[in-house]
Amino acid sequence: MTTELDPRLQALFEQAEQTFDSERFLGDVMRRVDRQRYRAMLLWSLFGLVVLIGFAFVASPVFAAVNFVSQFLPMSVVEVETEWLQMLVSPVNSIAAAIAVGGLLIVKFFRWVLR
Repeated sequence: MTTELDPRLQALFEQAEQTFDSERFLGDVMRRVDRQRYRAMLLWSLFGLVVLIGFAFVASPVFAAVNFVSQFLPMSVVEVETEWLQMLVSPVNSIAAAIAVGGLLIVKFFRWVLR
């Protein structure tokens, strides 16, 4: 170990002892924060506009698909001739009910397998 002082270390400590204008520093930081906030708001606005335009292009096919599905799902699986029996079994006698029961069975199966 030497008793000589390292000039680079001394320069570092001298640099750390320098004072700076806190008001100017605070102003610079706040300007940068405001600029970043403005950029983020601008980017999110542009992203929202692009999403809205995308929804406008996709809206017609989506509405057509929803219309088709809403006409297809309530169809009866088994034709029942008696009106009161038809009304009684209508919640479970549809394509939608078959899909729902199938989905529940699949979830139950995976819970049983992954248990």
